Amino acid sequence: MMKTAFRQMISGCILSSLCIFGMQCSILGQTPTAFLTAVEPGRSLVGIPVLYPPVLTGTVSEFISATTLKIAESGNPDVPWQLPETPCYLEIVGPANHPWLGHRLELDEAATRQSTAGFVVLEVASPRNTASPLPDLVGGMVMIRPHLTLQGLFEKNLTFRLPELRGEILKFWATAPGRPPWVVEPRASPQRGLLWVTTSQGRTRFVQADEAILPPGSSFQAESRLVASLRTSLTGLTQTNPCRFPLSAGSNLLAYPYPVEMRLGMDWGDATSGVRGSAAPQSSDQISFWSEDLKRFLTYGYFQAAGSSQGVWREIRNLGGSQPSWGGVLARPVIFQAGEGWIFRKISADPQHTFYPPRF
Repeated sequence: MMKTAFRQMISGCILSSLCIFGMQCSILGQTPTAFLTAVEPGRSLVGIPVLYPPVLTGTVSEFISATTLKIAESGNPDVPWQLPETPCYLEIVGPANHPWLGHRLELDEAATRQSTAGFVVLEVASPRNTASPLPDLVGGMVMIRPHLTLQGLFEKNLTFRLPELRGEILKFWATAPGRPPWVVEPRASPQRGLLWVTTSQGRTRFVQADEAILPPGSSFQAESRLVASLRTSLTGLTQTNPCRFPLSAGSNLLAYPYPVEMRLGMDWGDATSGVRGSAAPQSSDQISFWSEDLKRFLTYGYFQAAGSSQGVWREIRNLGGSQPSWGGVLARPVIFQAGEGWIFRKISADPQHTFYPPRF
């Protein structure tokens, strides 16, 4: 078992901060959960297996256009709902047999705020959409939630540690469905305080909150030269539906979106998860994760003999060399703790990839 960061799940009734979410959670029949995590000095791969409570729950009653839906709100319709000043998304959460179950669509927040009550405007061109909106969304139960962002998780704590942010002290690699990982850095400015920037082709620019989004099922990689841990906590709800996460060819930063341990090849990571195997290591899908004990990444490939419908995970030796080779078959499944991330390298894109709730 690889330790990447200090994490602990704590029952919702223990922490007084959970009262903030009490009303929303009682409606949904869930007890809020506090998830604590820390970016330790060195490297880590971190996922956040809880979600912000929804700001709106309802049913799609009308498909106005490719960008606009009408939603019949659940609960008390006399109490107007308001979007927070953060990026939000719409998720289809029911009924259980709905073909769009688990799909997510990005909101055009500015247009939604200006629209008539009950109407939601979608950002149909967003690469974070897991599918394109269609008229058969009518009848679907939906929730609108705020996104998790790097800024939302760490801005408060980093603001108190500005003197430490000199040079390349802290880097994050973030990802999104269908998008390769990219680097985001918090930096200290004497005039403006904490800034978030990214550099590409020698040009540095500011990162907006709606860019550094951590969608469900994603992880972020961190490299920290801070002296002490960078801790954060989030109180939220548990994902209970399938979680859509389209995969791009190449590297994808993933984490199990449910707050339980994940057994590789059992809960996720076999042919039913869209994993593609090969008899050649360099032609197989691969998973890499940071071993704190060994201070290096371990990489496993999905070995599948020609003509076989089943595969097994095997370590890949000499991966960066001219002749990578297979190591032994895993004697027991690799177990990822809740919130522990990994890098999944796909040989080819998988736009239909989906995480499913754990089987108990």
